[in-house]
Amino acid sequence: MTEKELSERRAVLCEKYDKILGLTYHFGVADSDRDDVVQEVFVAAYLHLHQLRDIESMDSWLYKIAMRKAGRIGRKSKRREDKELLYESCEQELDRLSAEEYAAKIDFSDEDIFEMVNSLKPPAPEIIRLRYVSELSMVEIAKLLKMNYNTVKR
Repeated sequence: MTEKELSERRAVLCEKYDKILGLTYHFGVADSDRDDVVQEVFVAAYLHLHQLRDIESMDSWLYKIAMRKAGRIGRKSKRREDKELLYESCEQELDRLSAEEYAAKIDFSDEDIFEMVNSLKPPAPEIIRLRYVSELSMVEIAKLLKMNYNTVKR
């Protein structure tokens, strides 16, 4: 590809800003993440512009890049929001409790913990004992119980 062709493609790419911005709305990207997605799309497109075979297919090429980038940022944003919500709900709960109530809530005897563990459905009690009493890794527990690692992990 000649330098002239590459510069023409760059000019066409720059004209696609509004289209990419519209795609982020279409993909449901949060307003706070929209600029990040558009920027990542243009960086990726600019870096790989020489690989585009036909300039006529640029719109579909950009659509694919935007879809992938929006999905990645959306997943990161979702995880961040879930963590923030979890933290806020725990913090609010602690604020509501008085010092005595807090102490009462965390004061479990060994028998209470033993009862709670045994009230779980099998194989959970056995997995908990192997993990926290015998201090085995999840991989070792899965092999020992002849179970799938993901089942043990849950």
